[in-house]
Amino acid sequence: MDISGTGTNLFLSDDSYGRASIGFNFSLYGETASEISVSSNGNLAFADGYLGLSNTSIPAGNSYGINDSFIAVYWDDLNPGAGGGVFYQTFGSAGSRYFVSQWNLVPHFGSSSNLVSAQAILFEGSNDILLQYLFASGEQGGGATVGIQDSPGLGLQWSFNEAVITDGTAICFSADGNYCNAQSTAVPVPGSMALLGLGLLVLRRFTKR
Repeated sequence: MDISGTGTNLFLSDDSYGRASIGFNFSLYGETASEISVSSNGNLAFADGYLGLSNTSIPAGNSYGINDSFIAVYWDDLNPGAGGGVFYQTFGSAGSRYFVSQWNLVPHFGSSSNLVSAQAILFEGSNDILLQYLFASGEQGGGATVGIQDSPGLGLQWSFNEAVITDGTAICFSADGNYCNAQSTAVPVPGSMALLGLGLLVLRRFTKR
């Protein structure tokens, strides 16, 4: 789904973040939150803070002051202040809700043509995480980090500075090893966003150790 016309616009500038209500309790590596920080640079963090513009491999340290769980949706130096926007919206009814954050046609810093569109969908109950991607142009992950982290030293990396994210890619992080709830939940088929079900769906399982 494309929420750029219906979701809440955070009006983020370069190197900034905004707090968003998830609409339900969501857990990652055993840590639970009902609000999340949405960053201009393509990540979500439980802490009320900014992760930073220079992506690193996962597990990463806390050099930017984030010693808390975060999701690197497309962690790179992006600049929504120069174009595009960052949005969020919650759908569904109690027990089966899902929270969507979307970076919509956001350029990289210093570029007007290298645009990124990406989504993170957080599912109530299962605590699954679904990442979806659509690139109008650009590096397809060649300068970005994708993955999840609990704290310094514990995380799960999908990619780090690798051009492995093609149009329509969907990546699922599942706590119980099953496919994301998107398989059975009525998530609308996206229009201008990544084509869930038509792209590459990859499953990664994460557990607290």
